[in-house]
Amino acid sequence: MEERTVKAIRRKHTPLKTYNIATANHNYFADGVLVHNCDDPNNVVKAESDRIREEELRKFKDYSIGRKSDPKKTSVVVIQQRTHISDISGYILSDQADKYKYIKIPTRAKEPEEWRSPITDKIIATRQPGELLHPERFGEEEDADALRTLGAYMYASRHAQEPYPASGGIFSPDWWRYYDELPKRFIAAITVDCSFGSESETASYVVIQLWLISRPYFYVHDQLRQRLTFPKTKAALSKLHKQWQEDLGVAIGPTLVEGKANGKAIIQSLQTSIPMIIEINPKESKKARAQAVAPMYESGNVLLLRSASWLQEYKIEFEAFPNYSSDDCVDAGSQIIQYYLNRWRLQDLDSEEGMTGRIKVY
Repeated sequence: MEERTVKAIRRKHTPLKTYNIATANHNYFADGVLVHNCDDPNNVVKAESDRIREEELRKFKDYSIGRKSDPKKTSVVVIQQRTHISDISGYILSDQADKYKYIKIPTRAKEPEEWRSPITDKIIATRQPGELLHPERFGEEEDADALRTLGAYMYASRHAQEPYPASGGIFSPDWWRYYDELPKRFIAAITVDCSFGSESETASYVVIQLWLISRPYFYVHDQLRQRLTFPKTKAALSKLHKQWQEDLGVAIGPTLVEGKANGKAIIQSLQTSIPMIIEINPKESKKARAQAVAPMYESGNVLLLRSASWLQEYKIEFEAFPNYSSDDCVDAGSQIIQYYLNRWRLQDLDSEEGMTGRIKVY
């Protein structure tokens, strides 16, 4: 070990004459035990890329499992700001929770906190909701400045230790509106977000949604969200198209299918059996498309079926977007809203020009 890599050496007064040696590469010896310290493996920039997140997770698994010199004595410490629902902390909490002790200390307490000594189990500190962690150093003014400067997402990551803001990101939990009965007049339409046809646990979901459109309102009426192969996707769409027509007693209008993944193949195989199946090829990013339709949710023009079994999974994906492990519900919803908004704009332009000879500007 080169001298410049050693940060500190402290003698432990034990019969074995052990030392605590802290090194610059985040590993250290404590009571003779080698500790691999995993410090902030994902940052906010890396979290934007699925490929980089997967690579960081692969490296973490390698270091934490494959490089333990003495697995019975080696400890792993992960220190991380939360950047994504599928970051390394997310992996540990979902798959390795029984092997780690989880410690979360946000800048501002969200709920009553009670901290106990790991040795005596006595209460050593408490906090009530709203209390700051260290107000003498980081008070109300500094906290407000951090939120204003960092923005909701980065503040949630660094200060609240959450992968997305509790108040919502692009889509706020306060925007949800519900309905119990069908609108009197509506157009039924289907929107589909396809996958590459894998059923593995890491594959994207296929999302098929039934929407009822009664201008200016959009009613999300039903949804299938599963990992499906190409044949199963084709069969599911055919079955649901027929089933929904029978349930509603009306003909289904447009069926919108994004042309990416196996979308083109789905369209080609079903265009003779499903009328008005339309290929959609967006040019904007997923985030830009979501931002474009967010005002429709905020204004209360999108309503969800209150009794739907899929309600929670739908809402969670929207509230956590773009930091959730999937975004297929958001893509499908953005697709159909944007399609009809564009149609309505064209209709209004034609109507306005016909009456006055002028073009209405939006």
